[in-house]
Amino acid sequence: GLPAEIRVEFMPEPVAFPQFPGFAFGDARKKFKNVQQAAGKKALDDSGQADFTLQAAPEWRPPAALKALILGAVMEVGGRSVTAYASRPVDVYPYYIGLKRGAGEICVGKEHAFEAVAIEPAGTVTAAVARLKLTVEKLTWTTVLKKGPNDSYSYCSEQQAARVLAEPLVLKDGKASIAFKPASGGEYRLALSDP
Repeated sequence: GLPAEIRVEFMPEPVAFPQFPGFAFGDARKKFKNVQQAAGKKALDDSGQADFTLQAAPEWRPPAALKALILGAVMEVGGRSVTAYASRPVDVYPYYIGLKRGAGEICVGKEHAFEAVAIEPAGTVTAAVARLKLTVEKLTWTTVLKKGPNDSYSYCSEQQAARVLAEPLVLKDGKASIAFKPASGGEYRLALSDP
């Protein structure tokens, strides 16, 4: 009947699937602040075990997967705390969208190929995803002079995104090909999302 306690910290974790090399999964624009939760305290049973349950909140939207860093502590009879750590992956999404750029340079006025895939957390392609939203934005940077505290001024660069394309992307058996032809030079961002 020794007292036991569990604490968990959920943190962003990149996703990669070895069977899909070169694909990028996740959305780096999404920010997720680490979340700490306590699962409470329980007494160990006669076999020295106790069950604790914590779940990721359904409204969490991390860049990709999460990692749960688990800290377990048991208080011995003499008052000494014995701790152990473990970590486990946590999938808050039913599938991950992957995007892979084709080989070669991207040139103005020339079509360039990309591949898209929808993968379940177990690593299998899911045919359940039939449609995604494809968005292409042209990125530019502007530098502005901003007034700060104590009447000081500093230059700040800000990214501007202008939508160039927004259309549905139909997947067949969880996969799709994308052809994009940039009309002018510069930096572009291709993004796939749920419709």
